Amino acid sequence: MSAHGAADSALAVADLTTLGHAIERHLKKLGIDGYTMHGLRKNAAVELAEAGATVEELMAVLGHKTPKMALYYCKLASQRRMNDNAAVKWDAEIKRKAKAKGRRRAQIRAVG
Repeated sequence: MSAHGAADSALAVADLTTLGHAIERHLKKLGIDGYTMHGLRKNAAVELAEAGATVEELMAVLGHKTPKMALYYCKLASQRRMNDNAAVKWDAEIKRKAKAKGRRRAQIRAVG
């Protein structure tokens, strides 16, 4: 890397740090505390993945050069969807069994 490239890289990092601090200050003025630029970026990635964004779309929005992190967010979103689907099925099965149990009790009472 040339000296010029190193200077550009250092400037980019300084700009991101400055932007991050500016956003944090603005959020504090709004009474929103505890957020960082990195945290907001991560939340955006999670929400995009949960909304069905593709790996390529996540990479484009977040500026990732490799798919590693985008794949992570997509996998996390997929796991959450599967968890939600399984919970719905489980709840339905519990209700079905409770309803069936109630019918059996009613039949037993009718006999006795």
